[in-house]
Amino acid sequence: MKRVILNSGGIDSLALAIKCKDDELHSLHVHIGVPSSDAQAEAAEKIANEFCASHKVIEVHGLLTPPPEGGPLKPLSYNTPTLAMLGSSYAMIMGIVSVISGNRNERVNKDFEKYFTRMLQTHVRDERVYSRPLGSLKLEDVYQIVKEHPLFPQTVSCLSYPPCGTCPKCQIRKNYGIDV
Repeated sequence: MKRVILNSGGIDSLALAIKCKDDELHSLHVHIGVPSSDAQAEAAEKIANEFCASHKVIEVHGLLTPPPEGGPLKPLSYNTPTLAMLGSSYAMIMGIVSVISGNRNERVNKDFEKYFTRMLQTHVRDERVYSRPLGSLKLEDVYQIVKEHPLFPQTVSCLSYPPCGTCPKCQIRKNYGIDV
């Protein structure tokens, strides 16, 4: 199956690419303008070079909330739908009906995946499907998928630059001796 993969350059994206490696993947990286964006874009390109038939980068800044004093950056509540819509638009241009995301925890609504797919089928001529193949895997489970892959140490999951060292993704890297 041809799929557009929303590729952030993080460990979730690497796990998703590994899990769906038998499909024809087309990578879409959205450069969101956070301090780690350039490093994320580089990691996304490496994932795409190994697993994807094509790779596209677009820039859309302003998808994050300003951090509290000394706190980490956090995605806005509309981050996922915005990325899903961009992925679906790119899929439409490519003639692809499936958009996949490594997002494991849907912030917007537990029925977002079903709603978004229904909306795409209603408003777009061809059926388009948005899905999260990693489902609600815990970060430890994602680590088990990527731990042996040589690209794992090169992924960038923290939104801060340099990495904050305190978020769950930084912590799992520390736990397994991978540079943060």
